[in-house]
Amino acid sequence: MISPFPLVESDFNETGLSVSVEGTINGITDAILVRFDVEVKHRSRIEPLLMDGGVLRIRRSMDVPCSAKTAVLSVRDASGGNDGEWVSNPTGIPEALKALFPEPMVIGVNGRCG
Repeated sequence: MISPFPLVESDFNETGLSVSVEGTINGITDAILVRFDVEVKHRSRIEPLLMDGGVLRIRRSMDVPCSAKTAVLSVRDASGGNDGEWVSNPTGIPEALKALFPEPMVIGVNGRCG
């Protein structure tokens, strides 16, 4: 979900409508935020987006099959409260999230792009 990879047409319920996946990351503590300062220097970008309890809500959307370029990463803006607005492509967030999670290996079985 963090890195955009192309979805094939069969991944879409209806071509022409976007596919979205939402996730919640819980437990982003001060100890983790300090590591952001030391290792990747993204604390100032991710900290304002955290909701109470160290919660980060993210969404990845894709509009067109076989085109990772249409993928949009959005984050709920905590400054608007827990029901804040989605902010598209906030600067530094994809890199900060990559520091939290290992890169997944994707093995396609039903179809592939290209």
